[in-house]
Amino acid sequence: ATSAGSGDGGARFDAVAEDAWAYAADGRAPWAFRPGVDRVSHLSMLLYLTDDFEGGATTFFDEDGGPPVAVEPVAGSALLFWQSFKLGRDRVRDAAGAPLHEGSLVLSGSPKLSVRTDVL
Repeated sequence: ATSAGSGDGGARFDAVAEDAWAYAADGRAPWAFRPGVDRVSHLSMLLYLTDDFEGGATTFFDEDGGPPVAVEPVAGSALLFWQSFKLGRDRVRDAAGAPLHEGSLVLSGSPKLSVRTDVL
């Protein structure tokens, strides 16, 4: 995925199918989920810090062909959604409700500022 930027740079965060972060008990070891030992994030949270721009919605895509759903940023609001944590690895189950999404193009105005974090 590519990261978003300011309103005048035309940057966006492209949609990716697998975008979670795994928390391993031993950060030096190869990634392997151990039930009861390791923690894996299941939810993403976006906290919108600014909204004085045009565009820049978080857009969710229906993989069954339905219309995309755009969530317009509102400063001070938070958006939570399920995330994928399979990360291309066999034997790791995927979150069935993890939506394909993107940070859509900021068309004009001030830079879009947001914080993305995991919920454990």
